Amino acid sequence: MDIIAHALWGLIIFHKLNPWLVIFFSIFPDILAFSIDSVRIIFVEKRFTPKKMMARKFPPYVVEIYNYTHSLILTAVLFIILFFTFRTASYYILPWILHILVDIPLHPKEFFGTPFMYPFSNYKFNGYHWIKLPALLANYALLALVAYLVFIH
Repeated sequence: MDIIAHALWGLIIFHKLNPWLVIFFSIFPDILAFSIDSVRIIFVEKRFTPKKMMARKFPPYVVEIYNYTHSLILTAVLFIILFFTFRTASYYILPWILHILVDIPLHPKEFFGTPFMYPFSNYKFNGYHWIKLPALLANYALLALVAYLVFIH
């Protein structure tokens, strides 16, 4: 899913928490996984186009970081540790967990399928690609509906 949608889902679901921290942790898994390579492509190799960014072959370190940042196992462990040490801070791991949960059905195996049981399993659900128009429309329509129900209704 795109980072704007991740941020919006986090803001709607966790609207009682600090919005800036919610946005940060809602997009953190993707920012951590993709930012280093994106900076390299844009500023070092100077060959940025959105189409090339989506179609490129990612270096192994990007995939490895993605595996760790999209693991429900590892984020659950982090949540539990923080819950028993810094309870309030643990609540900000929840938008991160939401990020993983919404990525599972919206990533096909061949394009960053979500390894939610990593490192114990490399299983990836073969989801529907979030970039396809029906998925984008459904996602943003659902965002609007949930926002309406949470904030207006």
